[in-house]
Amino acid sequence: MIKMTARKATPAKDTTVIMAAEATEKLALTASVNLEPKEFATGSKGFRFLGKFATSDGERFQADGNVILVGSKDNPAATVTALQADVAAQLAALVRLEAHTMQFSTGSTGLFSQGKLTAGGQKFQVSAKAVRIRKTA
Repeated sequence: MIKMTARKATPAKDTTVIMAAEATEKLALTASVNLEPKEFATGSKGFRFLGKFATSDGERFQADGNVILVGSKDNPAATVTALQADVAAQLAALVRLEAHTMQFSTGSTGLFSQGKLTAGGQKFQVSAKAVRIRKTA
């Protein structure tokens, strides 16, 4: 189950360089394929993904995101019991629904997605992004 949440975002000023639909699909695929269990330094438990992808027009993106078990930071005994495959499927669905173009504080453009998902009866807070890699001269 995916819960859509309100968010603040700065729309990308230069969206012509982003093939949003294709980039969104590739972000969803990158997120689900590269998802790995993670215990964060804060004490939270969940999953993390990292990866890179390119769109058919040659634009390259660096992707990363976190899927954090709600309440795990304050509860050292909390464990992730949701299956990684279930979390990955829910994550991909959330990215497809929520990803939007954005200009980040660095000036880079890309895609950003955040929300909550439920897998295996557990609730997770999700953030995912893909930042366009600038071409160097």
